[in-house]
Amino acid sequence: MRETGIESLTDGQKQCLRLVFQHMQSKEIARALGISVATVNQRIDGARAKLGNVSRVAAALALAAAEGASVPDPILYDRTQLAPTASDVEPSASIDAGSATARFLPWPVSVGAVNDYSPARRLVAICVVAVLGLLVVALLVSIMNGIGVLVGR
Repeated sequence: MRETGIESLTDGQKQCLRLVFQHMQSKEIARALGISVATVNQRIDGARAKLGNVSRVAAALALAAAEGASVPDPILYDRTQLAPTASDVEPSASIDAGSATARFLPWPVSVGAVNDYSPARRLVAICVVAVLGLLVVALLVSIMNGIGVLVGR
């Protein structure tokens, strides 16, 4: 007869479930453990079978609870995980690396002023980018023209 319960899980199954508990997908788990995605899925499916064919998240929560990890209450939510509303952020406030707003931006925020370029410096930067763009386009046109001359002979 098959063993059931948390104590019957292999070390590999426990490793995978711990990473599922950390919100990792099978591909990420495979990369972290240096194994294939198929092996990760096989370990998780084996653990689910031993625990009563529950979902992968439920299996991960059961292991975390058995190991004494703090399991989040599904009814409560952490307000810090929500994007700030307009009333939470002052419009003139600068964003620093540790602020709530910085955690929700899709790029890293450096410490310092949000935008310390003067209007003149911004205009110069825009002109430099435009001139470089025109040079690249001119170079591509001349290359295409040269290829046309060579092919046309």
